[in-house]
Amino acid sequence: PADVCLAYIEGLYAIKGSLIAIQNGPMVPRIVRFALSSDGSKIVAMKILERRNPLFNGITTGVLVSDQLYYVANSHLDKVVGGKIKAGVTLDPLRILAVNVQHQ
Repeated sequence: PADVCLAYIEGLYAIKGSLIAIQNGPMVPRIVRFALSSDGSKIVAMKILERRNPLFNGITTGVLVSDQLYYVANSHLDKVVGGKIKAGVTLDPLRILAVNVQHQ
């Protein structure tokens, strides 16, 4: 559909006729479920599962376990340059969050 944004996908997972996407871009940090057509050839609907969580700081990859997506909520990738942590930056503890991705 024309109103579905497919940009900034950091992780993409297939489950039960849907695709679960982690999107991390300006004003878009979220996790969505894209429902697929019966033949799997196109997206027919989108549902936002979680967005703009205050714990998000560079959300990225995850893993599906049953109906839960466990994912990294704060990758800190924006705090590293040339393989080194930027001067004066303090890193928060790594946060792994989960969201239920089942059809509702």
